[in-house]
Amino acid sequence: MFIDAPGTMRLEREDMINHGGIREGDTLILAAMSDLGKGAEAKSLAGLIDRMGVTIEVRPLDAKRAAKKPGRAPHLRPTPEQQRQMCALWSSALEQAHVLDRAAQIMAVDAVTRNQMNRLCGPRHKAKEPLEAVEVDDADSP
Repeated sequence: MFIDAPGTMRLEREDMINHGGIREGDTLILAAMSDLGKGAEAKSLAGLIDRMGVTIEVRPLDAKRAAKKPGRAPHLRPTPEQQRQMCALWSSALEQAHVLDRAAQIMAVDAVTRNQMNRLCGPRHKAKEPLEAVEVDDADSP
């Protein structure tokens, strides 16, 4: 068994492939194809392993690892009326969580994120104007 952990700097993988760790007829079990490497490197290694007569089988370790990362939420494409309703909510004093839930209902989607609303309607709370400098008359000081 070869375990290629982050601290091994791929030394285990090198031993497995180039120093007799796997042989013809073996099955290499990976948690994900990306465990071989990235891009062209992974394709090259997969081809080399295949030419060695070794079968590659992918078995995710757990559901968390198997699930793809959600990535960036898609841009909202509301109708003008939906946008008007959502931006009115966004600029209201209602709690953010409630506004996001309501916006999701308006758009008929599972969820709407704060970033999506910021992109659509602008920042929720405008920054307060900086305070003007107040001159202090030293004559009034004790």
